[in-house]
Amino acid sequence: MILCPPNLPKWRNVPIVRALTRALGVPAFLENGANACALAEWRLGAGKMKEIADVNIAVPEGETFRVQELHLPIYHRLCLLLESHFFPEEG
Repeated sequence: MILCPPNLPKWRNVPIVRALTRALGVPAFLENGANACALAEWRLGAGKMKEIADVNIAVPEGETFRVQELHLPIYHRLCLLLESHFFPEEG
């Protein structure tokens, strides 16, 4: 459940996991990037997230601030695509 992210006002109380599970026909899970990557590194070792995730957005950059800068446009575009799917009437 996405409760109310401050930068995505349309996403108040959206049951995204249930919607993805139904749409894809497989179990879906939602976790923030820091927790998901920490779990993957703990279980598999550094840089192994791709081995347990169907979708992994990774930037081949070593410095944290550069990774964050490069992820920003990717996440923004993904949010726009999802909003157009879940909220088509608002175009």
